[in-house]
Amino acid sequence: MIKMKKILFVIFCVSFVAHASASDEVTIEQLQLMGLPVVQIETVGAEEPTYEIADPPEGCWGGSIKNATKVPGRVVVSDADGILYDSGDYVAKQSGMTVKVRGNWSARRAKKPFKVKLQKKGDMLGRGDDRFKDKDWVLLPYFDLNYMVGLKVSELMSMVWTPQYRFVNVVFNGDYRGLYMLMESVGRNTDCRLNVDKSGCIVELDAYWWNEDFYLESAFEEPMNYTFKYPDTEDLTEEQTTYIATVLHEAEQSTLDGTYEEKLDVESFARWMLTHDILGNIDGAGSNIYLTKYDNTPETLLKMGCLWDYDVIMQSEGWDELHGRYYFGRLFNSENRAFAECYASLWDEVKTPLFENITAYLEEYLSSDLRQQVDASIVLNNKRWMGKGDAPAQNSAACIPAAQAYFQSRKPWLEEHVPSVLTTIAVGHAERISDNAGIYDMTGRRLTAPPTKGFYIKDGHKFIVR
Repeated sequence: MIKMKKILFVIFCVSFVAHASASDEVTIEQLQLMGLPVVQIETVGAEEPTYEIADPPEGCWGGSIKNATKVPGRVVVSDADGILYDSGDYVAKQSGMTVKVRGNWSARRAKKPFKVKLQKKGDMLGRGDDRFKDKDWVLLPYFDLNYMVGLKVSELMSMVWTPQYRFVNVVFNGDYRGLYMLMESVGRNTDCRLNVDKSGCIVELDAYWWNEDFYLESAFEEPMNYTFKYPDTEDLTEEQTTYIATVLHEAEQSTLDGTYEEKLDVESFARWMLTHDILGNIDGAGSNIYLTKYDNTPETLLKMGCLWDYDVIMQSEGWDELHGRYYFGRLFNSENRAFAECYASLWDEVKTPLFENITAYLEEYLSSDLRQQVDASIVLNNKRWMGKGDAPAQNSAACIPAAQAYFQSRKPWLEEHVPSVLTTIAVGHAERISDNAGIYDMTGRRLTAPPTKGFYIKDGHKFIVR
């Protein structure tokens, strides 16, 4: 019986997507029969959320959006078996939700990412457990399987928290918007997200700080500064702001003078960086760098939070782009070898089971019903967005073999290069450098401008600019 249902499902999907055109109206029932949950968003008056383009000031990075409007409405998540979640109609602070366009560069694409904020806590993933209820959720446009693969590696690496998700088809005010990932967003939730006390904080070392109303300056991470995920900036007192700024400044300073074990949870920093190195991300600024402090007592250390941005993973042929930057460059190059030793020890612990498990996971996905459901939805998604400017979403036939090949080559590369982090490094000091002749950054790229604060290589020797 199960096999017959699977055959009928495949026949339906092939027939349906083959005959659908970009202009065809797709019914909720048709989408449900394709197997994935359907997210229906209906806004009050069918209003669409809007935003304005925000370009960075001189000397800053990235491009973003501003003045994104929050539109009230209702959200329903359903599948062929019934309703998984229903927010109800919008009543401020009681029911319903607001939706807005989210993201930075990603918001400029034709197919938009959205943030959904419920007026009352709920679990939009329909897991039947009150622990998972929260107000904040995101809808990330599907373009490839990078997020699925990255989140699985995060889970296998036992990161402090890995956001949970489901592939879904989205219908916005009756208009089919394509294939998305409905996902938990980064935030404080002691039951199911980042476990931070009410007196603690979640901050981001953020390339887009210039687009925020409030931020804290970094002393050493130019051109990055710190923005807040918790608490909300409007709730910050002057005392809290001073305290958090002091914590961050002392943490940064400790990576220079080698006292970082007194300020940082070394294992969390090493695990976060190793996970990035395994994934081979090539984005040195857009990859969200979240840091947490559990509470406002001296006993708790600054910890790395979750990984988030997986857009450009599985592309580096060397170290991850973040390996020699920010906190991590100074930690790897510190005369205090605790961080490097922890990193290498974690690698020895995870390297065999991790690559075996990710290989098995990719193989299982290829033969799963989920793969068929996702691939069928990709065909419909690409017809919906044909000619709108976005590259077509990639199916399993394109993504999975590429991921398998990447991890097959990644393990031997790391096995060869991880031991090098244990090499004792004597760092010289260069207080004033007037030119960039023959100077390279820690990723081996020759500088085209005089170096700022950080570690560099000249004539085969490492030095630091303060």
